[in-house]
Amino acid sequence: MTPTRVLIIDDDEDDYVLTVSLLREIGADRYAVKWVSSYTMALDEIRGGDHDICLVDYRLGMRNGLDLLRDAIQMGATIPLILLTGQGAHEVDLKAMEAGAADYLTKHRLDAQILERSIRYALERARTLQELRRLTAAAEQANQTKSRFLANMSHEIRTPLNAIVGAADLLGATLLSEDQGEYIDIIRSSSHLLLTLINDILDFSKIEANRLELESEPIDLGVVVAEIRRIFQPMASSKRLDLVANIAPDVPLVIQGDPVRLRQVLVNLVNNALKFTAQGAVALSIETMSQAATVDPGKQLLRFAVRDTGIGIAPEQQANLFKSFSQLDSSTTRRYGGTGLGLAISRSLVQLFGGELGLDSHLGQGSTFYFTLPCQALPAPPFAHSPQSMTAPALSDFDETLALRCPLKILLAEDNMVSRKVALRILAKFGYQADAVENGIQVLQRAGQQAYDLILMDVAMPEIDGIEATQRIRQMPVAHPIPTIIAMTAATTVTDREQCLAAGMDNFLGKPLSIQALRRTLETVSTLRKSQEAVNEPSH
Repeated sequence: MTPTRVLIIDDDEDDYVLTVSLLREIGADRYAVKWVSSYTMALDEIRGGDHDICLVDYRLGMRNGLDLLRDAIQMGATIPLILLTGQGAHEVDLKAMEAGAADYLTKHRLDAQILERSIRYALERARTLQELRRLTAAAEQANQTKSRFLANMSHEIRTPLNAIVGAADLLGATLLSEDQGEYIDIIRSSSHLLLTLINDILDFSKIEANRLELESEPIDLGVVVAEIRRIFQPMASSKRLDLVANIAPDVPLVIQGDPVRLRQVLVNLVNNALKFTAQGAVALSIETMSQAATVDPGKQLLRFAVRDTGIGIAPEQQANLFKSFSQLDSSTTRRYGGTGLGLAISRSLVQLFGGELGLDSHLGQGSTFYFTLPCQALPAPPFAHSPQSMTAPALSDFDETLALRCPLKILLAEDNMVSRKVALRILAKFGYQADAVENGIQVLQRAGQQAYDLILMDVAMPEIDGIEATQRIRQMPVAHPIPTIIAMTAATTVTDREQCLAAGMDNFLGKPLSIQALRRTLETVSTLRKSQEAVNEPSH
């Protein structure tokens, strides 16, 4: 049997000899002992990592064993340290445990049996902790590998999905027969539901790892509701259901929050409502609640509700409804589909909002899912949707006069040929004739040759990626107005967004590209550029 390597740290040789004799009494061949008598030598030996356990005297000249314990742990030592002292004070015992000692032994009560038991327990605990650290590190590595895989898969799926959604939007803006218009609506709806599924899988992984975070930016509630209607109208029409949306007149048009996450919760709730409703209607409503119910007097409390006339949920089944991978029963999955993640993720998101997702349901009579959102109202820009417009048919997203009202010189950087072609066509539908390049080197060449108001920058490009290209542009000598740079990428995590902003980008557009989000970006950038020009004009 390999002997246990024991380091004795004691400035008194007589105490050292006594400790060695106790170890020999336990078993002459069970321990390989080394002795050091100074504080500095002790730290050097511990740092070397050549020992299995340390027996530390409390008194070490001008220093003491508690200081040694703290210094050893601070430098990363994982070896168990047992403190030996001539004092029997309970206060020292507590301090030893707080400092990280594996045990605390009083010398005048020490015998071979007590010492052997203390060493054995300390080594067993150390081995258990080492195994826990190994398993934790392995689990963390597995989580990171899974997260990287899911993020990469999301990027790879979003790239062609971006082209599908963009091409469907472009085709939908042309003259179509009634059947063709219905086919386009089906493509749009199915694409958005596929995107929701991708988001649910990614978000479930983030929730498991406690890495899900919320953004804070303006939310145009009218736009959010209009998008919900646009996504689900084909599904509602195919089932001959009424899809109703209503925003109360006293609800602010624009609030501060995370528009992507709010939209995600509403998509999940409306999708579920339509899926489990065979006849009747599904209604989305937003209303204000009493100011007394809010925690922060500076905020308003909004109540979002999705009501359906569907199958309803029995009371005994409601408790499991918000659990991951949960469906009402196995036949539910076969008949209605779904992953069983949507409601679990929605509840986690609502809790991050500062609210709680609730349910009012009666079997055979339908269900109402609702949640509250404490929010800060923001001034509404002139192009915000009014609540009254939510009951009217959705208007075309494209406005070919936009470039006349909001003139911009635009450079598009996109390495994917199909995505590049679709993005150029979308910009053309707004009246813009943008320049296009396919890698970071070409971005730098164009940006150095002429002035652009806006650069739509893909991140994952060959030669030089969008991050490095942005950093280099920001370091260029300013010979003309500095361009606004907007990331336009299929990498959509919070970390991706932070990386883009840290590199010097001004904002972030995720793929698949939302026509409404792009339009708002073009309007905002134009307004900003005009303001800057007005400030820079010489006064007369």
